[in-house]
Amino acid sequence: MKHVLLTAVALALAPMSAASESLGDAYARYQAAQAAGDVAEAADAAKVTWQLAQNAALGPMEQMMLAYNAGYYAAMVGEQDVAQTALTQAWEKSSAADDDFRAEIGLAWSQSYAELNDNEALRASREVLSTLDLDGVSSHLRAKLWNECARAAIANNRHNRANVCAQEAHAAYLENPDALDLAESVGLLMNVGVATENQYRRVTRYGDNNLVYLETRQQARADALDYYVQALKLFYDNDMGDHPTAEQLFHRSVYVAGQGGLGDGYRYVRDALGMETSGRPDTCALERVRGDRRGAYPNRAYDHGMDGFAVIEFTLNTEGRVASTEIVAQWPEDYFGEATENTVSRWRYEGTLDDPDCLGPFQTTQYYWLTD
Repeated sequence: MKHVLLTAVALALAPMSAASESLGDAYARYQAAQAAGDVAEAADAAKVTWQLAQNAALGPMEQMMLAYNAGYYAAMVGEQDVAQTALTQAWEKSSAADDDFRAEIGLAWSQSYAELNDNEALRASREVLSTLDLDGVSSHLRAKLWNECARAAIANNRHNRANVCAQEAHAAYLENPDALDLAESVGLLMNVGVATENQYRRVTRYGDNNLVYLETRQQARADALDYYVQALKLFYDNDMGDHPTAEQLFHRSVYVAGQGGLGDGYRYVRDALGMETSGRPDTCALERVRGDRRGAYPNRAYDHGMDGFAVIEFTLNTEGRVASTEIVAQWPEDYFGEATENTVSRWRYEGTLDDPDCLGPFQTTQYYWLTD
């Protein structure tokens, strides 16, 4: 939520009676706390000001502004019930506000439900989107409004609605990508990816042809991967590739690439990000002649119903046996790496083993799927 400085309220608070002086004092305390960056104090003062204003002779715009202040800061300090109540009032009184300010209020109102009830968040989001004149709203605010709709729809497993909202959010985002900060941009692209990926479930219900279902499902995942990679590029372009969200998204992207029929997802994603990856044995005319392609499903992962993957780097000796192995990546953590490493260690190759460049290191990605 973007806060707007609402000093216009001071004009309405200027002539005070004895009973309303406390309202003026509370508002002055709010302004001082806001200027000092004291969020907790600003939240308390804004809440008191809003509560006192309920019985004051203020117009709808002033009531709206005070309610918005209270709701905005209450959300910042985790008082979700206060935020939801105040922002509901701000939204109800916002009809006279300009398009962008009303969009700000509507966004804050729908987001205030997120910690309480995602179904209500989706209802509020749809009301805001249907009420506003979106043609008059700035593109970055439209992107945020549609993205909140997508987020709430995803949380409610409303796949059709999520996809519609996500695509609208992405279209608005592309009008001015720099208007959103890194967290907002990444969050939007991830929501678009999730909504796109989930579309295959709709085909499951209505598709009688398994081949059509398979192709549609894989295409949805491949399309989703494009959005995940876009989000990853934002992290890496800002030197934040080691951020926990970036690491989780990288692993998710590798997994989706495999499910999307794109082969070695680890290599695919790293290539998309312009990162180097170790070679493959087949580029050296090496052929595996012993050892299973993939070993048995790891017991712990099976018992927990876990899907995932592991990436193993390995080298060969001149006899074609695996000389060394290393777990490069695995997802989820500690479920598939050791079992995959044991499988790879039993491989044996024939071919151009007299060439030192064909002894590795090589990398292989092994996927494990119980569900699909």
